[in-house]
Amino acid sequence: QPGKLNIENISIVTEGTSVTRPAIHGEGLKQACLDVLNNNLIVDLIIAHGTGTILNDRVESLVLGKLFPNKTPITCTKWAIGHTLGASGAMDLVAGAEALIRQDTFSIATTTEPDPSFPNYFLCGSNANSSSDLRRILITSLGFGGINAALTLTMRHQ
Repeated sequence: QPGKLNIENISIVTEGTSVTRPAIHGEGLKQACLDVLNNNLIVDLIIAHGTGTILNDRVESLVLGKLFPNKTPITCTKWAIGHTLGASGAMDLVAGAEALIRQDTFSIATTTEPDPSFPNYFLCGSNANSSSDLRRILITSLGFGGINAALTLTMRHQ
């Protein structure tokens, strides 16, 4: 049905390697992403967890860079909303729904230049752009205790 939002897939993978950080190579996050992508690596936008910590952001960038070497645009909301007492993943879902409805991406306003060691295409500074054909979004979330979650959100067009 055109215009209908759909949570396509959800996955939660627990690594249990640390209370405050993901496994160094991102095995749990990678598995959660692969689970929800279901052999379809085509997404139009990624809303990353983006904690702002060097280790977490490096692991997330590493995993997303391996899965999406084609420079899929990446953004996040945590810079604007913080942890929201553990509800940042839900806020990312709302942001993803709005991006699909409005057919517009949003940038990481507090970052002008991404870390050059991150191989991804972050929407910030001179890289900020808008899209008019968003159909599928990947959203990632990293939680305390090594919990990694991912979901895909879709919307059909006319």
